[in-house]
Amino acid sequence: MSKKYNVGVFGIGAAAREYIKAFEKNAVTQVVAAVGRDAVQTGQRMRDLGLDKCIVYKTYDEMIDDEELDIIVNTGPHQMHAAEIIKAADKGMHVMFEKPAGMNFAEVMQVYDAVTLNGVKSQQGTPILLNPFVKNALKFIQDDMLGEIFYIQAGNSHELGPWWNGWTWGGNTIKGGPSAVLVTGIHAIAFMMKCAGDVEEVSGYQTWGHRDDFEYAPTFTASLKFKSGAVGSTYSTYENRSPYTRNFIIHGTKGSIYDDKFFLKESFPGQADWQKFSTIMPDRGAV
Repeated sequence: MSKKYNVGVFGIGAAAREYIKAFEKNAVTQVVAAVGRDAVQTGQRMRDLGLDKCIVYKTYDEMIDDEELDIIVNTGPHQMHAAEIIKAADKGMHVMFEKPAGMNFAEVMQVYDAVTLNGVKSQQGTPILLNPFVKNALKFIQDDMLGEIFYIQAGNSHELGPWWNGWTWGGNTIKGGPSAVLVTGIHAIAFMMKCAGDVEEVSGYQTWGHRDDFEYAPTFTASLKFKSGAVGSTYSTYENRSPYTRNFIIHGTKGSIYDDKFFLKESFPGQADWQKFSTIMPDRGAV
């Protein structure tokens, strides 16, 4: 068997645990190092995952000084992503990271430059693209059951507040961010771009509804024009006084998708009304 790639994980929360499980199931990777806010707690979490021999470092810089590591997984707070990705890339390590790559366009380009110049591989984790409903929708598009996509819409209403464990970084502004787009709006945008391709033009608005504890506008909407000629819209709000909702609409020349329903009269002659997917929707904040 080819060599195993050694993986170091930064930030040991719910997302990190899923990465660890995936790397441990992969025949060519193994998790050998980790670092979190509390070394004792991090060590216990690694043991709970069956990784008794995993090295627990006190700081991120100590971990990336380990020349035995090949891959770094970054699941830390948003505002730390760019700097920590760049540090790992400069050490010649491949990087896997949670969204977003950076807090603004300048940071994203700095990450791009570091990865490119150091000749390492990188990947941003976008879990909504692995959701069963999303995979079904993409299969319909790939199999040309929807025809040419000319309109697409996706967005979410997700009330957030101090009760959320990510509030200290997800509800407050560190220089240059975050924003409603970066915190969860990015999932809808990733879905739309996967379906309709690259975006050519964007126009948008943002506002505060009734909350004054966000340091950025917690509600936004945007209109998009895709290079393909399709148009679409997206939105996100964190100040809704209602249960979590995520909405999807895709219109193509041969049929449509509306949330967990489809209408494909060309593929299903005689179809008189919407039919439902037998699938799992991304219907909660933990997409």
